[in-house]
Amino acid sequence: ETEVIQLDHADTLFLEMLGSARQLNEVERSQRNQLAALQLQNQTLNRIHANSLLSYRQAMSDDRLQLQRSTRSFSRLVFGAGLLLLVAVLAGFFYLRRTIIHPLRELGQAVDAGAPGKRVMVHAQDEIGQVAEAYNNMCANLEHGVIIETRAMQYTLLRELSSLLQTALTLVEAYPIIAGYGERLFPRMSGGMALVVGGKNQVKREAQWGDSEVITPSFHPSDCWAMRRGREHLSTSPEAGQVCDHFTNTASPHRLCVPMVIQGESVGILCLLSDPADSVHTVLAPEIQELAVMVADSIGLPVSNMKLQLALRHQSTHDALTGLYNRRYFTEALSREISRALRYRTNFALFLLDLDYFKKINDDYGHQAGDLVLERTGELLAENIRSSDIACRYGGEEFVLILPQVAPEQIRERAEALVNLFRTQELTYNNHTLKFTCSLGIAVFPDNGDTDEEILHSADQALYLAKSRGRNGYCLLDELNNKH
Repeated sequence: ETEVIQLDHADTLFLEMLGSARQLNEVERSQRNQLAALQLQNQTLNRIHANSLLSYRQAMSDDRLQLQRSTRSFSRLVFGAGLLLLVAVLAGFFYLRRTIIHPLRELGQAVDAGAPGKRVMVHAQDEIGQVAEAYNNMCANLEHGVIIETRAMQYTLLRELSSLLQTALTLVEAYPIIAGYGERLFPRMSGGMALVVGGKNQVKREAQWGDSEVITPSFHPSDCWAMRRGREHLSTSPEAGQVCDHFTNTASPHRLCVPMVIQGESVGILCLLSDPADSVHTVLAPEIQELAVMVADSIGLPVSNMKLQLALRHQSTHDALTGLYNRRYFTEALSREISRALRYRTNFALFLLDLDYFKKINDDYGHQAGDLVLERTGELLAENIRSSDIACRYGGEEFVLILPQVAPEQIRERAEALVNLFRTQELTYNNHTLKFTCSLGIAVFPDNGDTDEEILHSADQALYLAKSRGRNGYCLLDELNNKH
C-alpha cells in the first residue's frame, strides 16, 4: 500500500508533471505563437515602415520635384515679369523720347538756329504737339515774309542795276557795276559774265565775283551748253555729262549757265557756281534759277546796246582800212589838245605824214597793193607811238600824229626814228616787193599857231618843204622860217 500509495503519488506527480510539462509546452507554444506573431508584426511593421519610408522618400522626391518645378516656374515668372518690366521701361523711355524729349530738343534746336525754313516734325496731339504746330505756323509765316522781303530786295536791286547800266557810257563802266550787283543778288555764290566778241567765234570773260574764278578768260561758244541750247543749263554732277568746258572751278558740281539772248541771238552768258554743302544759297533752288534768268535779261539788252553804240562810235571815229582814228575824230582831238595845252600851259607837236609816190604804187600794182601799204602804215603808227599820242588817217595817203607834252629835242628824235622805220619796210604782193617811204611836216603848238587851223596849216607848209627837198625826210616849221 505504501508502494501503491507511493506509486499513486508518483503517478499523481507524474501526471502533475506531465500536466505541468503540457502547460509548459502550451506556454512555450503560446510564447512561440506570440513570438511568431511578434515577428510577423515586426515584419509587418518593418514592411509598413519600409513602405512608409519609401512613401516618405517618394513624397519628399515629389515635393522636391514639385518645389523645383515651382521654383523654376517662379524664376520664369520673375524673369518674364522683369523682362516685361524692362520692355515697359524701354518702351516708356522711347515713347517719352519720341513724344517729349526729341520734340523738345528739336524745338529747342529750331528756336536756337533761328532759321524760318526749319520745321519741327511733331505729330502728337498733346501740348507739345500744339506748341510745335504753333512754331511751324510761325516759321511758315516768317518764311513767307522773308521770301516776300527777299523778292522785293531783288527787284529793287534789279531796277538799280538796269538804271545804272542804262546810264553807263561805256562797257568799261558797266563791268564793275555788273560784278558788284551780281555779288549782292547772289550772295555766297561765285559768278561771272562773258560776252561774245571777235565775230561770234569767241566769248570773253568781262566780269566776275565771289571767292573763286568761275569762267576761263576766253572760250568758244560751242563750249557752253546754254549758248548751244539758247536756254539756261544746269549741271549737278560731272558724271552726268553735259558739263560746260568753260568752267575753271571743278570742285563744285553745282553750275548754272544762263544765256543772254537778244532777238534770238546769244550775246553772252551769265554763270553761277554754288557750294554743295550750302542748301540755301544754291543754284539748284528754282527761285535762284528764275532770278538768274531775270538778271541775264536785265544785263543782256543794255550791254548789247552799249556794244552796238560802241561799234557805231568806233565806225564813226575810226578808219576801216587802217584801224586808226579818222579825220572827224582828229578834228575833235586837235581842239581838245589845244584847250588842254592852253589850260595847263603845255605844248604838243603835230606830225603830218604823207606816203611818198603812193599814186605810183596804185598805178603799177593796183589799189589792193595800195591798201596793203596803207594797212601796214596804220600798224607801224599804232605800234610806235606812246599811249598819250593820237594817230589818225587824215585822208588818202596822209596821216597825222598828235604828240602831247613833247620836248623840242624829242621832236627831232621821234621824227628821225619814224622816217627811218619807213625806209626799212618791205611788203610782198603778187611776187612783187613793195618799198615805201614817207615825208613828215612838223609844227609845234603854240609856237607855230594857237588855233587848229593855224597849227594844221603850219604842218602842211612843213610837209610841202619836206617833199620839195626830195621826200623821204622830215621838216620842222622853224626850218621853213629859217629860224634854225
